[in-house]
Amino acid sequence: MSSYIVLDKKNPDDKTELPRIKITVELGYDERGKRIRRKKTVALKTLSPRAIKKAITEFEIEVAASGPRDTNNLTYREAVALWLENHVSHLTHHSQKAYEQNIRPALEFFGEMKLKDIKKIHIVEFMNHLTAIDEKSPEYKMRVNRVMLQKMVDWDLLNENVAGAVKKQKKKKKEMQFYNEQEVKQLLQLLDDALPKHRLVIKTAILSGMRLGEITGMTIDSVNFIENTITVKQTLIHNAKDDSFILGPPKNKKTRVIPMPEEYIVELRKYINEVKKSRMAFGSEWRGIEGMDLIFCRADGYPHIPQAYLKYFIEFTTRHGLKRIRFHDLRHSHASLLLSRGVNIKVIQERLGHSSITLTMDTYSHLTKENEQEAVAKLSGIF
Repeated sequence: MSSYIVLDKKNPDDKTELPRIKITVELGYDERGKRIRRKKTVALKTLSPRAIKKAITEFEIEVAASGPRDTNNLTYREAVALWLENHVSHLTHHSQKAYEQNIRPALEFFGEMKLKDIKKIHIVEFMNHLTAIDEKSPEYKMRVNRVMLQKMVDWDLLNENVAGAVKKQKKKKKEMQFYNEQEVKQLLQLLDDALPKHRLVIKTAILSGMRLGEITGMTIDSVNFIENTITVKQTLIHNAKDDSFILGPPKNKKTRVIPMPEEYIVELRKYINEVKKSRMAFGSEWRGIEGMDLIFCRADGYPHIPQAYLKYFIEFTTRHGLKRIRFHDLRHSHASLLLSRGVNIKVIQERLGHSSITLTMDTYSHLTKENEQEAVAKLSGIF
Protein backbone atom coordinates (compact mmCIF):
# COMPACT_ATOMS: atom_id res chain seq x y z
CA MET A 1 0.00 0.00 0.00
CA SER A 2 1.35 3.44 -0.94
CA SER A 3 -0.24 6.87 -0.85
CA TYR A 4 0.14 10.33 -2.31
CA ILE A 5 -1.79 13.61 -2.23
CA VAL A 6 -2.57 16.56 -4.49
CA LEU A 7 -4.05 19.90 -3.47
CA ASP A 8 -7.68 20.33 -4.39
CA LYS A 9 -8.43 23.75 -5.88
CA LYS A 10 -10.61 26.03 -3.77
CA ASN A 11 -13.45 28.10 -5.08
CA PRO A 12 -11.83 31.56 -5.36
CA ASP A 13 -15.15 33.23 -4.55
CA ASP A 14 -15.47 31.41 -1.23
CA LYS A 15 -13.05 32.92 1.30
CA THR A 16 -14.32 30.69 4.14
CA GLU A 17 -13.77 27.33 2.45
CA LEU A 18 -11.16 25.15 4.13
CA PRO A 19 -8.18 23.93 2.08
CA ARG A 20 -8.64 20.41 0.75
CA ILE A 21 -6.38 17.58 -0.34
CA LYS A 22 -7.09 14.57 -2.53
CA ILE A 23 -5.59 11.39 -1.09
CA THR A 24 -4.93 8.46 -3.38
CA VAL A 25 -4.06 5.05 -1.94
CA GLU A 26 -2.38 2.56 -4.30
CA LEU A 27 -3.32 -1.06 -3.59
CA GLY A 28 -1.35 -2.73 -6.40
CA TYR A 29 -2.91 -4.38 -9.50
CA ASP A 30 -5.90 -6.61 -10.14
CA GLU A 31 -5.85 -9.85 -12.17
CA ARG A 32 -6.07 -7.83 -15.43
CA GLY A 33 -3.07 -5.70 -14.52
CA LYS A 34 -5.17 -2.61 -13.78
CA ARG A 35 -4.15 -0.36 -10.90
CA ILE A 36 -6.30 -0.62 -7.77
CA ARG A 37 -6.79 2.82 -6.25
CA ARG A 38 -8.93 4.34 -3.52
CA LYS A 39 -9.42 8.11 -3.42
CA LYS A 40 -10.80 10.57 -0.92
CA THR A 41 -11.01 14.37 -0.65
CA VAL A 42 -10.40 15.74 2.85
CA ALA A 43 -10.86 19.29 4.16
CA LEU A 44 -8.17 20.40 6.62
CA LYS A 45 -7.96 23.42 8.91
CA THR A 46 -4.27 23.69 8.07
CA LEU A 47 -1.95 22.22 5.43
CA SER A 48 0.84 21.54 7.91
CA PRO A 49 2.87 18.34 7.32
CA ARG A 50 1.49 16.93 10.60
CA ALA A 51 -2.14 17.50 9.58
CA ILE A 52 -1.57 16.02 6.11
CA LYS A 53 0.24 12.99 7.54
CA LYS A 54 -2.58 12.38 10.01
CA ALA A 55 -5.21 12.57 7.23
CA ILE A 56 -3.27 10.10 5.07
CA THR A 57 -2.85 7.66 7.98
CA GLU A 58 -6.55 7.78 8.86
CA PHE A 59 -7.57 7.10 5.24
CA GLU A 60 -5.06 4.25 4.91
CA ILE A 61 -6.55 2.68 8.05
CA GLU A 62 -10.02 3.11 6.57
CA VAL A 63 -8.93 1.47 3.31
CA ALA A 64 -7.17 -1.39 5.08
CA ALA A 65 -10.26 -2.04 7.21
CA SER A 66 -12.63 -2.18 4.23
CA GLY A 67 -10.86 -4.48 1.81
CA PRO A 68 -10.02 -8.22 1.72
CA ARG A 69 -6.97 -9.25 3.71
CA ASP A 70 -4.30 -11.89 3.32
CA THR A 71 -4.03 -12.87 6.99
CA ASN A 72 -0.87 -14.88 6.32
CA ASN A 73 0.93 -11.74 5.13
CA LEU A 74 -0.79 -9.17 7.34
CA THR A 75 1.06 -5.86 7.52
CA TYR A 76 1.32 -3.84 10.70
CA ARG A 77 -0.94 -1.19 9.17
CA GLU A 78 -3.61 -3.77 8.31
CA ALA A 79 -3.33 -5.25 11.80
CA VAL A 80 -3.95 -1.84 13.36
CA ALA A 81 -7.00 -1.38 11.12
CA LEU A 82 -8.38 -4.75 12.26
CA TRP A 83 -7.71 -3.91 15.90
CA LEU A 84 -9.40 -0.49 15.67
CA GLU A 85 -12.39 -1.90 13.79
CA ASN A 86 -13.05 -5.04 15.82
CA HIS A 87 -11.83 -4.17 19.30
CA VAL A 88 -11.19 -0.47 19.96
CA SER A 89 -14.46 0.65 18.35
CA HIS A 90 -16.38 -1.16 21.12
CA LEU A 91 -14.59 0.68 23.94
CA THR A 92 -15.55 3.98 25.56
CA HIS A 93 -15.01 7.17 23.56
CA HIS A 94 -12.17 8.16 25.90
CA SER A 95 -10.38 4.83 25.39
CA GLN A 96 -10.87 4.97 21.62
CA LYS A 97 -9.34 8.42 21.48
CA ALA A 98 -6.37 7.40 23.64
CA TYR A 99 -5.65 4.22 21.66
CA GLU A 100 -5.98 5.87 18.24
CA GLN A 101 -3.64 8.68 19.26
CA ASN A 102 -1.01 6.51 20.94
CA ILE A 103 -0.78 3.80 18.26
CA ARG A 104 0.26 6.36 15.60
CA PRO A 105 4.03 6.38 16.39
CA ALA A 106 4.14 2.57 16.02
CA LEU A 107 2.02 2.79 12.87
CA GLU A 108 4.46 5.25 11.34
CA PHE A 109 7.49 3.21 12.48
CA PHE A 110 6.39 -0.27 11.33
CA GLY A 111 4.08 0.78 8.47
CA GLU A 112 4.01 -1.85 5.74
CA MET A 113 6.20 -4.30 7.63
CA LYS A 114 4.61 -7.75 7.84
CA LEU A 115 3.62 -8.84 11.34
CA LYS A 116 5.43 -12.16 11.02
CA ASP A 117 8.67 -10.34 10.15
CA ILE A 118 8.73 -8.16 13.27
CA LYS A 119 11.47 -9.38 15.63
CA LYS A 120 12.50 -8.41 19.14
CA ILE A 121 15.26 -6.17 17.78
CA HIS A 122 12.64 -4.14 15.90
CA ILE A 123 10.75 -3.57 19.16
CA VAL A 124 13.98 -2.42 20.83
CA GLU A 125 14.65 -0.07 17.92
CA PHE A 126 11.13 1.32 18.25
CA MET A 127 11.65 1.91 21.99
CA ASN A 128 14.90 3.75 21.25
CA HIS A 129 13.14 5.70 18.50
CA LEU A 130 10.50 6.97 20.93
CA THR A 131 13.19 8.08 23.36
CA ALA A 132 15.28 9.73 20.64
CA ILE A 133 12.43 11.87 19.33
CA ASP A 134 11.44 12.79 22.89
CA GLU A 135 7.95 11.38 22.35
CA LYS A 136 5.53 12.12 25.20
CA SER A 137 4.55 9.10 27.31
CA PRO A 138 6.84 6.59 25.47
CA GLU A 139 6.03 3.85 28.01
CA TYR A 140 2.31 4.16 27.32
CA LYS A 141 2.83 4.16 23.54
CA MET A 142 4.89 0.99 23.92
CA ARG A 143 2.11 -0.52 26.01
CA VAL A 144 -0.52 0.30 23.37
CA ASN A 145 1.68 -1.37 20.73
CA ARG A 146 2.06 -4.39 23.00
CA VAL A 147 -1.71 -4.58 23.58
CA MET A 148 -2.42 -4.42 19.85
CA LEU A 149 0.06 -7.22 19.05
CA GLN A 150 -1.35 -9.37 21.87
CA LYS A 151 -4.79 -9.04 20.31
CA MET A 152 -3.32 -10.39 17.05
CA VAL A 153 -2.04 -13.42 19.03
CA ASP A 154 -5.48 -13.86 20.62
CA TRP A 155 -7.04 -13.83 17.14
CA ASP A 156 -4.53 -16.42 15.82
CA LEU A 157 -3.04 -13.90 13.39
CA LEU A 158 0.37 -13.93 15.10
CA ASN A 159 2.26 -16.72 16.81
CA GLU A 160 4.05 -14.66 19.44
CA ASN A 161 3.84 -11.18 20.91
CA VAL A 162 7.47 -10.18 20.54
CA ALA A 163 6.76 -6.84 22.25
CA GLY A 164 5.69 -8.72 25.37
CA ALA A 165 8.95 -10.69 25.38
CA VAL A 166 11.16 -7.59 25.31
CA LYS A 167 12.25 -6.34 28.72
CA LYS A 168 10.42 -3.17 29.58
CA GLN A 169 12.42 -0.02 30.17
CA LYS A 170 12.64 0.94 33.81
CA LYS A 171 10.11 3.66 34.37
CA LYS A 172 11.18 6.39 36.72
CA LYS A 173 8.27 6.93 39.06
CA LYS A 174 7.09 10.48 38.76
CA GLU A 175 6.65 12.23 42.08
CA MET A 176 3.01 13.02 42.71
CA GLN A 177 2.15 16.71 42.78
CA PHE A 178 -0.53 18.08 45.08
CA TYR A 179 -1.34 20.93 47.45
CA ASN A 180 -0.91 20.33 51.17
CA GLU A 181 -3.47 21.59 53.68
CA GLN A 182 -1.91 25.04 53.97
CA GLU A 183 -1.73 25.42 50.19
CA VAL A 184 -5.36 24.29 49.84
CA LYS A 185 -6.45 26.95 52.33
CA GLN A 186 -4.45 29.57 50.42
CA LEU A 187 -6.06 28.50 47.12
CA LEU A 188 -9.58 28.65 48.57
CA GLN A 189 -8.96 32.17 49.90
CA LEU A 190 -7.58 33.38 46.56
CA LEU A 191 -10.57 31.95 44.67
CA ASP A 192 -12.56 35.03 45.68
CA ASP A 193 -10.64 36.68 42.85
CA ALA A 194 -11.67 34.03 40.29
CA LEU A 195 -14.54 34.16 37.79
CA PRO A 196 -17.67 32.60 39.41
CA LYS A 197 -17.86 29.61 37.08
CA HIS A 198 -14.17 28.76 37.35
CA ARG A 199 -14.18 29.39 41.11
CA LEU A 200 -16.85 26.73 41.57
CA VAL A 201 -15.26 24.27 39.13
CA ILE A 202 -11.96 24.49 41.05
CA LYS A 203 -13.74 24.28 44.42
CA THR A 204 -15.67 21.22 43.24
CA ALA A 205 -12.42 19.49 42.28
CA ILE A 206 -10.64 20.24 45.56
CA LEU A 207 -13.65 19.45 47.80
CA SER A 208 -14.94 16.34 45.99
CA GLY A 209 -11.97 14.76 44.20
CA MET A 210 -14.06 14.50 41.01
CA ARG A 211 -12.41 14.35 37.60
CA LEU A 212 -12.80 17.36 35.29
CA GLY A 213 -15.11 15.49 32.90
CA GLU A 214 -17.33 14.48 35.83
CA ILE A 215 -17.49 18.10 37.03
CA THR A 216 -18.33 19.53 33.59
CA GLY A 217 -20.88 16.72 33.17
CA MET A 218 -22.76 17.77 36.32
CA THR A 219 -26.43 18.56 35.70
CA ILE A 220 -28.82 20.42 37.97
CA ASP A 221 -30.62 17.21 38.93
CA SER A 222 -27.32 15.65 40.10
CA VAL A 223 -27.25 17.99 43.13
CA ASN A 224 -29.28 17.13 46.23
CA PHE A 225 -29.76 20.42 48.10
CA ILE A 226 -31.43 18.71 51.08
CA GLU A 227 -28.78 16.06 51.79
CA ASN A 228 -25.88 18.19 50.46
CA THR A 229 -24.64 15.58 47.99
CA ILE A 230 -23.54 15.33 44.37
CA THR A 231 -24.43 12.23 42.37
CA VAL A 232 -21.69 11.40 39.87
CA LYS A 233 -23.46 9.48 37.12
CA GLN A 234 -21.84 10.76 33.91
CA THR A 235 -18.87 12.51 32.36
CA LEU A 236 -18.84 15.11 29.59
CA ILE A 237 -16.85 13.94 26.56
CA HIS A 238 -15.61 16.25 23.82
CA ASN A 239 -15.02 14.69 20.41
CA ALA A 240 -12.34 16.91 18.84
CA LYS A 241 -12.86 15.36 15.39
CA ASP A 242 -16.26 16.95 14.86
CA ASP A 243 -16.28 19.29 17.88
CA SER A 244 -19.28 17.52 19.42
CA PHE A 245 -20.19 16.66 23.02
CA ILE A 246 -21.77 13.58 24.56
CA LEU A 247 -22.46 12.41 28.10
CA GLY A 248 -20.83 9.07 28.87
CA PRO A 249 -20.57 6.94 32.03
CA PRO A 250 -17.93 7.65 34.73
CA LYS A 251 -14.55 5.99 34.29
CA ASN A 252 -15.44 2.87 36.31
CA LYS A 253 -19.02 2.95 34.91
CA LYS A 254 -20.46 3.16 38.44
CA THR A 255 -22.64 5.91 39.89
CA ARG A 256 -21.44 7.32 43.21
CA VAL A 257 -22.81 9.83 45.70
CA ILE A 258 -20.42 12.35 47.27
CA PRO A 259 -21.38 14.24 50.46
CA MET A 260 -20.24 17.89 50.24
CA PRO A 261 -19.78 20.74 52.76
CA GLU A 262 -22.98 22.72 53.34
CA GLU A 263 -21.23 26.05 52.57
CA TYR A 264 -20.27 24.75 49.15
CA ILE A 265 -23.80 23.57 48.34
CA VAL A 266 -25.20 26.99 49.33
CA GLU A 267 -22.74 28.70 46.96
CA LEU A 268 -23.49 26.20 44.19
CA ARG A 269 -27.25 26.78 44.57
CA LYS A 270 -26.80 30.54 44.10
CA TYR A 271 -24.74 29.91 40.97
CA ILE A 272 -27.35 27.50 39.54
CA ASN A 273 -30.04 30.15 40.05
CA GLU A 274 -27.91 32.53 37.96
CA VAL A 275 -27.60 29.85 35.25
CA LYS A 276 -31.39 29.50 35.18
CA LYS A 277 -31.82 33.28 34.86
CA SER A 278 -29.31 33.32 31.99
CA ARG A 279 -31.23 30.55 30.25
CA MET A 280 -34.46 32.54 30.46
CA ALA A 281 -32.72 35.68 29.20
CA PHE A 282 -31.37 33.90 26.09
CA GLY A 283 -34.76 32.40 25.28
CA SER A 284 -34.78 30.83 21.81
CA GLU A 285 -31.08 31.64 21.37
CA TRP A 286 -30.13 29.27 24.20
CA ARG A 287 -27.61 26.78 22.77
CA GLY A 288 -27.76 24.14 25.48
CA ILE A 289 -27.62 20.61 24.07
CA GLU A 290 -30.89 18.71 24.41
CA GLY A 291 -30.78 16.30 27.33
CA MET A 292 -27.80 18.10 28.91
CA ASP A 293 -28.97 20.50 31.64
CA LEU A 294 -25.35 21.37 32.42
CA ILE A 295 -24.36 23.54 35.38
CA PHE A 296 -20.97 24.60 34.07
CA CYS A 297 -21.22 25.85 30.49
CA ARG A 298 -21.03 29.00 28.38
CA ALA A 299 -23.44 31.87 29.03
CA ASP A 300 -25.59 30.61 26.13
CA GLY A 301 -25.67 27.04 27.47
CA TYR A 302 -23.16 25.46 25.06
CA PRO A 303 -20.41 23.35 26.73
CA HIS A 304 -16.82 24.51 27.07
CA ILE A 305 -14.00 22.33 25.72
CA PRO A 306 -11.92 20.87 28.63
CA GLN A 307 -8.88 23.01 27.70
CA ALA A 308 -10.79 26.16 28.69
CA TYR A 309 -10.82 25.08 32.35
CA LEU A 310 -7.25 23.74 32.27
CA LYS A 311 -5.93 26.98 30.75
CA TYR A 312 -7.77 29.16 33.27
CA PHE A 313 -6.44 27.13 36.21
CA ILE A 314 -2.83 27.48 35.02
CA GLU A 315 -3.25 31.21 34.42
CA PHE A 316 -4.92 31.71 37.82
CA THR A 317 -2.30 29.85 39.85
CA THR A 318 0.54 31.55 37.96
CA ARG A 319 -0.98 34.99 38.48
CA HIS A 320 -1.23 34.40 42.25
CA GLY A 321 2.20 32.77 42.61
CA LEU A 322 0.84 29.38 43.66
CA LYS A 323 2.77 26.16 43.19
CA ARG A 324 2.40 24.88 39.62
CA ILE A 325 0.30 21.70 39.49
CA ARG A 326 -2.12 20.25 36.95
CA PHE A 327 -5.87 20.60 37.36
CA HIS A 328 -6.05 16.80 37.80
CA ASP A 329 -3.68 17.16 40.77
CA LEU A 330 -6.51 18.85 42.67
CA ARG A 331 -7.95 15.33 42.84
CA HIS A 332 -4.71 14.14 44.47
CA SER A 333 -4.81 17.16 46.78
CA HIS A 334 -8.31 16.13 47.89
CA ALA A 335 -7.12 12.60 48.70
CA SER A 336 -4.03 13.92 50.51
CA LEU A 337 -6.17 16.27 52.59
CA LEU A 338 -8.49 13.46 53.66
CA LEU A 339 -5.60 11.11 54.47
CA SER A 340 -3.89 13.76 56.59
CA ARG A 341 -7.18 14.15 58.51
CA GLY A 342 -7.32 10.41 59.19
CA VAL A 343 -10.28 9.62 56.92
CA ASN A 344 -10.76 5.90 56.27
CA ILE A 345 -9.16 4.74 52.98
CA LYS A 346 -12.42 3.00 51.98
CA VAL A 347 -14.28 6.33 52.20
CA ILE A 348 -11.61 7.96 50.04
CA GLN A 349 -11.88 5.16 47.46
CA GLU A 350 -15.64 5.68 47.19
CA ARG A 351 -15.33 9.47 46.87
CA LEU A 352 -12.70 9.18 44.12
CA GLY A 353 -14.60 6.46 42.26
CA HIS A 354 -11.69 4.03 42.16
CA SER A 355 -12.63 0.53 41.01
CA SER A 356 -10.95 -1.06 44.05
CA ILE A 357 -9.46 -0.10 47.39
CA THR A 358 -6.17 -1.62 46.20
CA LEU A 359 -5.92 1.01 43.47
CA THR A 360 -6.44 3.78 46.04
CA MET A 361 -3.82 2.33 48.39
CA ASP A 362 -1.31 1.84 45.56
CA THR A 363 -1.85 5.39 44.25
CA TYR A 364 -1.40 7.00 47.67
CA SER A 365 0.90 4.45 49.30
CA HIS A 366 3.55 7.09 50.12
CA LEU A 367 0.94 9.19 51.91
CA THR A 368 -0.47 6.25 53.88
CA LYS A 369 3.08 5.38 55.02
CA GLU A 370 3.55 8.93 56.28
CA ASN A 371 0.31 8.65 58.24
CA GLU A 372 1.45 5.31 59.68
CA GLN A 373 4.64 6.95 60.96
CA GLU A 374 2.58 9.71 62.56
CA ALA A 375 0.38 7.10 64.23
CA VAL A 376 3.45 5.27 65.61
CA ALA A 377 4.85 8.57 66.92
CA LYS A 378 1.57 9.23 68.75
CA LEU A 379 1.63 5.72 70.24
CA SER A 380 5.16 6.32 71.52
CA GLY A 381 3.80 9.12 73.68
CA ILE A 382 1.75 6.59 75.67
CA PHE A 383 4.81 5.08 77.36
